[in-house]
Amino acid sequence: MKMRIEVLKPTNDDWCGSHIVQDWPSSTGPGTVEQMFVSVVFNGMVGDGTWRACVWGTDDCGMEYDCDNQLECWNKFVQVIGMDYVDMEELTNIGFVGA
Repeated sequence: MKMRIEVLKPTNDDWCGSHIVQDWPSSTGPGTVEQMFVSVVFNGMVGDGTWRACVWGTDDCGMEYDCDNQLECWNKFVQVIGMDYVDMEELTNIGFVGA
């Protein structure tokens, strides 16, 4: 059985289409804002012993992290979902590449 887990996380980056949530509680004071989100996915094994975690907007802008170790890939996924805001620069710093 193939395991795939997907989580929506807030972002301030333009992912060439992001998931939008209206009336998100403002982090800077009272009221609500329109907040962008990206999809963070643990894809599991994608073939030939390659494990993948990825981050996608709603179109074709995404970043991926591939490795040959399930635990390493899972830990990278957990690291990303632990971020307050998913940021393209930070993803690059931890080994993600454009997809």
